Amino acid sequence: MEPIRVLCSQTERFNNVRAFFVAEIPDSITRLLIPLSSLGEEVDSNLELQEKIVTTLVNISYIEESRTVMAQNPLVIPQLTKSLKQGTDDTRRISALTLGSLSLVDSNKIIIGNSETLRAMIDVIKEGDLSATKEAYYALYQLDYVLENRKRRFQKV
Repeated sequence: MEPIRVLCSQTERFNNVRAFFVAEIPDSITRLLIPLSSLGEEVDSNLELQEKIVTTLVNISYIEESRTVMAQNPLVIPQLTKSLKQGTDDTRRISALTLGSLSLVDSNKIIIGNSETLRAMIDVIKEGDLSATKEAYYALYQLDYVLENRKRRFQKV
């Protein structure tokens, strides 16, 4: 658990660590998510690990060049969606914040919109705490710039 705590702290404090992590370490995003992916539906069994990994993802997403790489990774959007469904209030907020950051890239809006994420964000808005709800609204607002996402969202409500 200590390595993820250190990585989370380093990506929070240093821009160069964020950039280096994605640009210079092969399969860094996949390697970051493997511990959570291996838990499957039992992600609730280690909430601190889930929160630290999701926090690391949001930190990395602040680097514009990392956003596309992250969204194209087949583990990222499903893991963020799972964290919206099964995380603590803080983890849900951070997951929605990450999705909002990723949705600043137009091509990512389509990737996110084609997943189960829209439904999970709507559920956070219905039942989440105020800060998670605010972040989920922002992410949905960004995603609504794509007409297909708006149509999907209204079909899911």
